[in-house]
Amino acid sequence: IVGKPNTFMIDLLASRTGIKKDQIAVVGDTYSSDMEMANRAGAPSIWYTNDKQTIKDVCVINELSEIIGLVTR
Repeated sequence: IVGKPNTFMIDLLASRTGIKKDQIAVVGDTYSSDMEMANRAGAPSIWYTNDKQTIKDVCVINELSEIIGLVTR
């Protein structure tokens, strides 16, 4: 199974580039697929949503422009 939340995409990216999975940030708008895929792979995740809830180990943003500040820290 290739589709999310299966980790195939992250595994392939890591193996072909040599980048560690914990250095690949998954940005997505769907918790059940995008954030779950990141969680299963051990990758950090950024959830783009208007939902105001807080989820453990998931960075939540409401504007895409917020990503710049997160990845340049």
